Amino acid sequence: MAKARTGKPTAAEKAKAAADAKQVIARNKRARYDYSIGASYEAGLALTGTEVKALRMGRASLADAWVELDRYGEAWIHGMNIPVYAMGTWTNHAPTRKRRLLLHKEEIRKLSQRVQAKGYTVVPLELYFIRGRAKVEIALAQGKQEWDKRETIRRREADREAQRAMAAARLDVPSSAASEIEVDRSCTLCTSGKKHGKPRIAGVNFNMSQVNPLVVGAFSRNSSAVLGVDVETLDARLFSGFARLALSNEERTFYERVAQERPAPVLHLLSVALWTAKEAVLKATGHGLSVVPSLVRVQITDELLDALELAMNEEVPGDLLDSDIPEPTALRVLTQDSLTARATFSAPTPQGGGEAIERSFSLQWIPVALPDVENPEHAQKMLIALAVENPTGGEPVGEYGGEPTQVEAQLLPVATPLELKRLLTD
Repeated sequence: MAKARTGKPTAAEKAKAAADAKQVIARNKRARYDYSIGASYEAGLALTGTEVKALRMGRASLADAWVELDRYGEAWIHGMNIPVYAMGTWTNHAPTRKRRLLLHKEEIRKLSQRVQAKGYTVVPLELYFIRGRAKVEIALAQGKQEWDKRETIRRREADREAQRAMAAARLDVPSSAASEIEVDRSCTLCTSGKKHGKPRIAGVNFNMSQVNPLVVGAFSRNSSAVLGVDVETLDARLFSGFARLALSNEERTFYERVAQERPAPVLHLLSVALWTAKEAVLKATGHGLSVVPSLVRVQITDELLDALELAMNEEVPGDLLDSDIPEPTALRVLTQDSLTARATFSAPTPQGGGEAIERSFSLQWIPVALPDVENPEHAQKMLIALAVENPTGGEPVGEYGGEPTQVEAQLLPVATPLELKRLLTD
């Protein structure tokens, strides 16, 4: 069977990856607090030359922006502030003028139909460059009630408390003092100083992922380790155009061949495995989905896919099906076999300058099963991906050689991060 190419990318491929990288200019943080976000769309922008130049300097704001769908079938964004270009002349633009959004007619039609329903609107979420073009992410949204907003705040605070509890358990800090642990979220990838970066706590390396009812905490005893973790249910629904938007050229070739040669469930398993691996790597680096997932290239083979399929088809133990409450002791790892691979990440340089930096990661997938409360006769199967960066200049871990970074993956199936805190501190 054919294997994925394992050679290093050429200089041209690296240059293309750097040019294709997503460069975020502005985010509308208030939108997710004020609205319940539904389907999202990527729209182009009709801009003038000075507007493009101002955006390339990273100057813009979506704080007061809103979207209008007019009766002529056009979409417009109002209130988006692009400050005047400092070196412009009399041709400079008006900072807050309305700007036409470039969408397909069918997309505008769908949005217009939903907006006509009471309580729905269209809000801008993010402004960015991708493949050298300015784009804005917009989404169908429904206004939150006050209790919804309070729940958002409670959920955010619960996540922070869980992170402090994980750190306290590793730093031998008394649980009573866990609230005093500082969680740093300042972004290390830009110079804005904004609090949108990967959570960090001095003295411990950790990452957390959750999909109801499972919370996964990954911890490292190595002070220099860079790690990330992601978990998805086996029946997770990935976004439309997954292969086109998330996969590199080599991965897409492999994906298309599997689509022709294997049953649909195997193709879906491949999709979940690739997505969890890419999410784990991007969470490890702190980039998240501010860059395109295709910059992460997973070295997956037919043999590894066979092993994943075999593991996920393992029969769930009968005692697990008899358990109607998902407790930490109920979790079952479906295989003890090592499901490992390597991934590389072409990390874009800040502000898009210079050549992309190649970073290497070791991947491990862990298939697990939990009791399904809604359907006691079945168990939820999930796939966990753990990514650990290989030391600079070193070889990958496992079958590829090198010294492994000591990583502990602690799996705690609970309903909320606050319950994770209680389990760690009680």
